[in-house]
Amino acid sequence: MRRFLQVLTVLLLGYGSLQVAFAQVQAAVSPQGSSAQQGANEKTERLLADNRPAEALPILANLVLNGEESDPAFQESQFLMARALFALNLPLASSYAFGDIAEMGEAHPRYFETIDWFLKIQRKLPGDEESLTRLAEYDPFLYPPQDADEIRYLVGRHHYNIEDFELALESLEAVEQQSGVLYLKAQYFVGVIRTRQNEATPALEAFKNILRYQRDIDDSSEIKAIADMAILSLGRLFYTVGQYDTAIRYYDRILKENSSWLDSLFEASWAYYKLENFNRAMGNLHTLNSPYFEGDYHPEALVLQSVIQLRNCHFKEATKTVEQFSERYKPLHQELEKQLRTTADPNAFYLYLARLSQQDKKAELSLSLKRVFNAALKDAKLRRLLRFIIALDDESQRLDELLASSTNEPTQMYLATTTSVLASYKAMVIADAGDAAMQRLDRVYRELGSLLSQALRIKFETLQSERKMLAVEKQLTPEQAAAQRAFDPEIPLPDEEHVYWPFDGEYWRDELGSYTTLIPNRCLKAPQ
Repeated sequence: MRRFLQVLTVLLLGYGSLQVAFAQVQAAVSPQGSSAQQGANEKTERLLADNRPAEALPILANLVLNGEESDPAFQESQFLMARALFALNLPLASSYAFGDIAEMGEAHPRYFETIDWFLKIQRKLPGDEESLTRLAEYDPFLYPPQDADEIRYLVGRHHYNIEDFELALESLEAVEQQSGVLYLKAQYFVGVIRTRQNEATPALEAFKNILRYQRDIDDSSEIKAIADMAILSLGRLFYTVGQYDTAIRYYDRILKENSSWLDSLFEASWAYYKLENFNRAMGNLHTLNSPYFEGDYHPEALVLQSVIQLRNCHFKEATKTVEQFSERYKPLHQELEKQLRTTADPNAFYLYLARLSQQDKKAELSLSLKRVFNAALKDAKLRRLLRFIIALDDESQRLDELLASSTNEPTQMYLATTTSVLASYKAMVIADAGDAAMQRLDRVYRELGSLLSQALRIKFETLQSERKMLAVEKQLTPEQAAAQRAFDPEIPLPDEEHVYWPFDGEYWRDELGSYTTLIPNRCLKAPQ
């Protein structure tokens, strides 16, 4: 009979009323519990409606600590307690309280309403895996229509974070265009996933969907930010398939204000190198190696610069660049080796990174350690965890203040238990952050080791090539050698946006990214 009432209610009221209808049916077939507890619940309901959660907390703490889980009145108290915690700006504590309800599933009369609350918690505390995991457990049919696309996007992001790409695509591709920013964010992750799956055509389509939306529908600042991420991804995509000219066109669309601008300059340098446009490649590298960005982490820029110098037989310059690379990055490699060997525990590694963060705020961070920190923060997962830990610290502080100011014994007991749960959760997140930092910096350590080895090989190849060219020079007359080395630099023609201005050793911010460094080919060919 109960199941019949559920189905009948859905058929009569429709999809949009499912949650309310089901709650009403469950209330109709459930006993009301003790009248005293019901009265207390009604009182706290009024207090919450009046935005007085602190007054509701002692009543609810007593009800939750002393009630029976099977009692509908107790279950109502659970729901009201979760609401009160959220109103007290304790979203994670609220998430755990709603989690107890979600664990009971349809047996709890407020189960379906928890979808809305987990969504509110995620908005309040972005990156909270507890509420994200809960949202991912619901059948998509149960999503509130007005919030369905937002939940689909969040669930898709959750599956992406745990690398379940098929489920991620299922959620992300269901986000509709009418949802605007959510649709664009979903399309971006669809493109990223398709790229990782080596499916270039659907990846290209997803990224271009973003640019079409920006062109045809909305060009607000938030849309532009997402479009910039798509543009950078398109540059990488075309570079990967060998369409370097097209890749450069996309890289050039990234503006200086964008946080990915330096990455786009460096990646465009490789595209110019592949096209043997060494002048433009060197111009970009000239910007990357400027004093403005000495704390940023782009070690391969100097390696590429030395390769270009070697290919054009600028042997002294190539050797100097290799030495500059070793001088700059060998201490960083040694610092990473030291930390990876002596700091094996993830918690300790997190504390090491936190110390670097505090030093950076006080401007006491050495250039080498600043590069360690910036290299670590290039990892998106680690950045997300570090932001989340800051939010957890803030909530823990609010919880401690609430506990210290309470004189009610049930409230103290409930808050003490909640504090303990949050402390355990925070310890897990810190361990995850420390592990993510260790993995990231271990990759940086290994990549740096590989680059240092490459630098030594380039230095060796430079010496070998210089000897070979000296041998070739002996086969040429002085006039023949001078003729081959003659170079009339082709100064770029000025236009409405550019002028030719020789570099005098001084960098100007508005010139960064627009350099063209002329590099003549000094190599000699043996006589035929």
